[in-house]
Amino acid sequence: MLAIGSKENFLIMVPAVIAYAGMSWYRGKANLFAWVGTTIVTVFGVMITLKIVGSLSGHGGIDIYANERSLRTLISASVECLTVQFGAVMLVAIVGLVVFARRIQDDDRLVRLLPQTRATTFALAALLVLFVSQFAFYGGFDFFHDRYAFPAAIAPILMLLLLVQLRLRYRKLRGHDRQQIRSSEFAWRVATLLLFCAMGLSMQRHTKQHVHESTAFTNELLKIAEASSSEPDKSLVFVSHHPDDYESLYSVARFLRFYNVSNPIFLKLEGYGQETSHNGLQRMLTQRLRDASTLGNATFRPIAELQFGNESLGVGFSDTPAEVVCVGEFPCWN
Repeated sequence: MLAIGSKENFLIMVPAVIAYAGMSWYRGKANLFAWVGTTIVTVFGVMITLKIVGSLSGHGGIDIYANERSLRTLISASVECLTVQFGAVMLVAIVGLVVFARRIQDDDRLVRLLPQTRATTFALAALLVLFVSQFAFYGGFDFFHDRYAFPAAIAPILMLLLLVQLRLRYRKLRGHDRQQIRSSEFAWRVATLLLFCAMGLSMQRHTKQHVHESTAFTNELLKIAEASSSEPDKSLVFVSHHPDDYESLYSVARFLRFYNVSNPIFLKLEGYGQETSHNGLQRMLTQRLRDASTLGNATFRPIAELQFGNESLGVGFSDTPAEVVCVGEFPCWN
């Protein structure tokens, strides 16, 4: 339930849970707790599905990133993943395992490998469905970074480990030299350990970078709060130079209110508009920021209320990194 609530493509787990519960019931191993748990997960999954469908329907089939999300686009993205992207590699591996399983059925020695081959095939099929679903849900590899990368990003690594394990078992049953097999097993274990160590070191570097950026952001925020609080009668003007400033604009405003900054806050857009937007998301953000600037909202005052003859404190976003506070008509940090 936690997985389904955190990432929409984990909804594919619901059929798997139902299938497992059905198998358990067929084998006489299911009890009351199993049925209650399966029912809760199923109902929760259906609720999430209805919420997603309702949200998309209410916005004309457009997701939060202003991209079309219809059955046609999902099928198109899935086909792309299976024919062009890494999904094609996983699909070839699955087909290869199916052919391999049929060949070893009549081999007296290798027939013992059949259960593991089928289990590996099933596992790869599950990973493929997970990979393709995330590719389709999140609009391709443009979103395969940061928090969007999980869990599909681990699919290639798990596929490699499963195939290596199957390969090593195959060599044992074929009667290959035991010393060579042990050496191969040791080498793969070391390689796996080094891989996860490298991933851990990379994560550690990213964590340190985030800590550094968060500290710098907090220091700059305190500068703004101090300068604003010392001159509460002056207007605070946020000057945005890109639609991607959207989250930063609202976040900084809320942080300043937390630091008891009472200055009126205005929003001015510089250098971009609907005509400069490259995709639906940028057009949507631009329109929202334009409305916030001209009409005002709970965060920003209407720009028409700003008295241009008075001095104001400017806060630059995107093209003007925050370093020192300037004074004047729409001053920005340079």
